[in-house]
Amino acid sequence: MKPLAVCAIFRNEGPFLLEWIAYHWSIGFDFFVLYDNDSDDGGADIIRASTLAPHCAVVPWPHHPGQLAAYRDFVQNYARHFEWVAFIDLDEFLLPLGDVGVPALLQRSREFSAVLVSWRIFGPSGWDEPPQGLVIENYDMRSADEMPVNHHIKSIVQCADLLDVTHNPHEFVVRRAVCNTAGRAVSNIAIQPEPCHENLVLNHYITRSRHDWMAKIRRGSAMFANVELAYKEELFDHFAEISRIRDTTIKSWAPAVHAMLQADDPAGGADIVAHVQYVGDVAGRLGEWIGRPHSGRWIEGFQLLPGHGISPHEMQYQAILGPNTLSPWMPGGSFCGSRGLSVPLRGFCVQLLGGAAAQYDCSYEARFVDGSQADMTVSGQMCAAATLAPLEAFRIVLHARAG
Repeated sequence: MKPLAVCAIFRNEGPFLLEWIAYHWSIGFDFFVLYDNDSDDGGADIIRASTLAPHCAVVPWPHHPGQLAAYRDFVQNYARHFEWVAFIDLDEFLLPLGDVGVPALLQRSREFSAVLVSWRIFGPSGWDEPPQGLVIENYDMRSADEMPVNHHIKSIVQCADLLDVTHNPHEFVVRRAVCNTAGRAVSNIAIQPEPCHENLVLNHYITRSRHDWMAKIRRGSAMFANVELAYKEELFDHFAEISRIRDTTIKSWAPAVHAMLQADDPAGGADIVAHVQYVGDVAGRLGEWIGRPHSGRWIEGFQLLPGHGISPHEMQYQAILGPNTLSPWMPGGSFCGSRGLSVPLRGFCVQLLGGAAAQYDCSYEARFVDGSQADMTVSGQMCAAATLAPLEAFRIVLHARAG
């Protein structure tokens, strides 16, 4: 499978760029083609100085309005390098629901040229000034799915079928039929007669705080040259009024995003996030123990965040969930197991593939709640207790190969 891409245009989104990139990388996207539409807040430099920079191409884009022209540039110059591309904005976050991740959902939709993903509009959630922390943590009040605004879609397009843009950034010219996120064929139009909020949705943080809304009005639209067609101040209160449903689903991804953002701080980077019974998510680095031996608290799930030049698809892992029950193999950045269900993992296996396997040796060891231990195990072999006791702590080590 070729990489999955996101294409977006941005102007003065500096405070939000890295969270948005880290989040979408965590859910399975591999690369970001980002058009910098005359930002003056240093956003491009923020990306280039980040550990996320290898996953991004930042294209200077001085055109006004610039959105459709940027999308056409992607079609002409970048699309052939990717299998699928999501055309979304910096205030939109794709959210997989249930057990089906984005790569798997797209793979099973390959008979269609595009998957249309319905909005879920989120309001300011009581914030007038920008709060500390992540967008996905702070804004958790949304509108009802049946609201007319949530009939809007954004497109994830199969690049081999991507022919051109239209007059609308929500729609694209493609070779074949398109489907919704339930896999049903639908019309290729920006506003659907019936929204679909199955398997995958698009959380649209349309206002953020009141302060952010006013900044959005000042910077104008990447779509319209006429300022009269851009956002209105009074719409802030409208979105606040209609957003009455508390929705915290996306917050389960916050630890992974925090861990990736901390990686830009050499003293605070994390390679692993694990969910520990009665403790919650804990983060650590390769070579460190994750979980506490002799604590009696088991690990319910974990996520590896590949660094060291390793792509998500060059590191995969699976877990023993019970007798004769294994999880699927998960690519780097994916969460394996459960959170908050008090269901333990009973063992795990990690393996490196491709260039990562040529560069690094991987080994790991573990402790279990019955006091037993598994000594250093090499890449590709299961690490578990003979009794299949719940996993209590583990350590994963990477060693660069000589030469």
